[in-house]
Amino acid sequence: MKNKVKSIVLSLSFFYMITIIILMMITYCNMKENIELSSNDGYKNELNEYREMVNILKNSRCKNYMNTLMDKVEKDISTNKISLREYYESINSDDNLLSYYVKAKDDCISITNEKMQEMNMPIKFLTSSIFGDEMFRDYIYQYELSILDKKTRDINAANLIPVENNIKVNNELNIIKELIENIDWEKEV
Repeated sequence: MKNKVKSIVLSLSFFYMITIIILMMITYCNMKENIELSSNDGYKNELNEYREMVNILKNSRCKNYMNTLMDKVEKDISTNKISLREYYESINSDDNLLSYYVKAKDDCISITNEKMQEMNMPIKFLTSSIFGDEMFRDYIYQYELSILDKKTRDINAANLIPVENNIKVNNELNIIKELIENIDWEKEV
């Protein structure tokens, strides 16, 4: 009887170890390392128009701010495929979009807290940042061991990442447009 129990426990242990190893291999094979985003030439053209509008203005800290903001947005527009590591680092770095909200008030004399509130900029900056986090969210728990119903998941799950990225970029371009329109360029030196 004692040997029979030992044999059963040993068999269950081997079964458990083999199951865990198989699940680890399945999880490893199903992991995604890259996010595919969409890019639109219309966004690039619109950004170039804003660049031309800013480039004809006199040199100032505000003009430099607008150029760095446009460089940041251009990176978002130009990216078609990015590794998860790079994407995570870009949304959590010191050079993320939210940091440009504070820089606008610091670098542009005519931009105040009240002006930013009137233009609804806090919401616009947060919306773009939230979309970036949402696109990454689907890939955070890839390490979990499980058996996926891959076929049904692929049928039912729409890939909204390109749509979310388009909304994010469109929002960023809207931020640039409104800032250009609402900055009193005569005060900026």
